[in-house]
Amino acid sequence: MSEEILKDLIQLFAIVAKQDNSIFERDREFVRVFLTKQVQAHRVQAYVKLFDEKVGEDQKKEKPNRLTSVKDSVRILKICKKINKTLDHQQKVITLLRLLEMIQFSGLQNQQQNAIAQTVADVFNIDKQEYKNLQTLVFANRAENMEDDQFLLISVEDQSNLVSGQMALDGFQDSLLFLQIPSAKLFFFKHCGSSEMFMNGLPIDGFSVNI
Repeated sequence: MSEEILKDLIQLFAIVAKQDNSIFERDREFVRVFLTKQVQAHRVQAYVKLFDEKVGEDQKKEKPNRLTSVKDSVRILKICKKINKTLDHQQKVITLLRLLEMIQFSGLQNQQQNAIAQTVADVFNIDKQEYKNLQTLVFANRAENMEDDQFLLISVEDQSNLVSGQMALDGFQDSLLFLQIPSAKLFFFKHCGSSEMFMNGLPIDGFSVNI
């Protein structure tokens, strides 16, 4: 991912973080972890500083619990249209997923944040059902009403009444939820549970989405 696009994403993350009018510590931690997977370790702090600066812009001028400002709405559209010209469809889907994860990680999903995510999905031309499925995957902490046939649940319990596709696995303590995004030829999965799991020798973060 180019430095220019990464800076645009940081600005987008900052606008989302501003909407909850809080201290932003959880948002900041999410951005830090995101950056560790995108740039070399010695460059992470510079991007975190950029995030802090963007979050702080106009913060004192904004009233709590207000709708996204016109100024921020214009910024969102501008950033999304710019990114849209550069990223391929797979990258757009992953970017939208990470944006949803940031909202989930903050612990506060509100109207303003949802509206921003919807705008990103619209500009990126993400299929409506696929966007809905991404939301379901990110915000679910257990299998619930996942009727679309793009979901697959691996669990020891029978939950076929909640998920269209299920595979029983004896001795498996938790659940693995998989989602296919056909338009991007991507599979995502999420570990729902507290037991320790590994992929390629590395621990899987509980309740985070993996590709």
